[in-house]
Amino acid sequence: LRRRKELNAEHIKVFSDIKKKHCSHSLTMDLDITDEIMQAEFFLVDGVIVTGRFTGREPDKKDLVKAKKVTKLPVLIGSGMTPENIKDYLPLADGFIVGSYFRKNGKFLGKLEPERLDKFMKVFLKEKKRQK
Repeated sequence: LRRRKELNAEHIKVFSDIKKKHCSHSLTMDLDITDEIMQAEFFLVDGVIVTGRFTGREPDKKDLVKAKKVTKLPVLIGSGMTPENIKDYLPLADGFIVGSYFRKNGKFLGKLEPERLDKFMKVFLKEKKRQK
């Protein structure tokens, strides 16, 4: 974040991916999500991202509930969102990062498929309106 200031880029938000997928879990296994959020806050991030254990897997709902309780920062879900599960996760997060679902067969390396994006957004907007 010091570098962001040096670059006069403070208008750019920095979010920290906590309990990251594809990470050295054995090194951080003893840390609870609360500990990781406290570390992120110490480094003055603008928000936190909670992911599932693997690409395309949704995060543990208990982790999201804990995250929302311990921080005032925005909490984003960074993996696993689909039209089938968005209604369950919508109340648990401030935003979503969706990637794999928008690709052919929901596979990370698949070709982007606009119809999957359309389907997701229709369900998302309908559910968001319903939950207000």
